[in-house]
Amino acid sequence: MLIGKIEQKKKKKEQAIEQAAFELFDEKGIAGVSIDMIARRAGIAKGTFYLYFKDKDAVLAHVVFRRGAQVLAQAMQQAMQQNIEDPIERIIYVTDYAIDLLKNDPAVLRVIRKNLSWSLMQSGLQSADDTGADSEVTQLLRQYLSQLESWGYTAEEAFQLVFMVVELIGSTCYCSIVLGQLPDIDTVKPMLFTAIRKMLRPS
Repeated sequence: MLIGKIEQKKKKKEQAIEQAAFELFDEKGIAGVSIDMIARRAGIAKGTFYLYFKDKDAVLAHVVFRRGAQVLAQAMQQAMQQNIEDPIERIIYVTDYAIDLLKNDPAVLRVIRKNLSWSLMQSGLQSADDTGADSEVTQLLRQYLSQLESWGYTAEEAFQLVFMVVELIGSTCYCSIVLGQLPDIDTVKPMLFTAIRKMLRPS
């Protein structure tokens, strides 16, 4: 019982740090945020921060992965209900649904933006969490890497290809939804999906 309460308190502090960092990264930009600011916003001592994260880069990677994983997990749950057999079309459906979520919550996109690809691939594949959004994203990544390898790609090529697809999606969404440098994202979607199909479909 005591151990359970201690773990709950630790989890609450970690969540407080994550939420504080997310809010500050959105408000001030990543470069404008310090560990002191995160600790104050989270209501903890600066030394407590280091019990959970090594530095600002570590908490940024955590925030990016968790927020990105939550979006993808919601999209994946919807995709599972559609019974889409073609693995590439499942990716298109997940992408389409995730884009709509990001369009309605641009704060998430502002924070994860260019940091998503590497954090998602590295943290997702190394995640030891067997439950929740982390596990779902890990399973999805491994599933598609395995699919690509079955089509003749090496493990390294499969990793690089999925990384490039995630990077393409993230950059396109950021430039359209946040910066407005591209037309409305709904106008861009057909071309984006065509590009993804061409990248993933075996020649």
